[in-house]
Amino acid sequence: MPTKETVKVTVGCPGDADYCEYRIEDDASWTVYVQPIEMNENGTIYARAVDEAGNVSGIAEYTVDNIDHEPPTVFDVSITSSNDNREWAKVGDVISLTFKASETLAPSS
Repeated sequence: MPTKETVKVTVGCPGDADYCEYRIEDDASWTVYVQPIEMNENGTIYARAVDEAGNVSGIAEYTVDNIDHEPPTVFDVSITSSNDNREWAKVGDVISLTFKASETLAPSS
């Protein structure tokens, strides 16, 4: 589901690992994982485990792709009334607003 909020990603570290590390995108530096990773933009997180002997696991990855900071645009906007002259309205007429949007819109609350 799209969101404009921060997405928190949890890394599941295997029980036999000494610690886990992660990196975001192709950043060459690995960071020891201690708490959920907060993503404010879309991107890929890579994670790996390291055992007490220093053996490094394969790399797992997870892509966050549901962060949306762009507001939708509306177009083909039309306002009409049930009046005989659809460009005018009086008390008791039904007013209709129609438009198209650049993406699916959530209902307002």
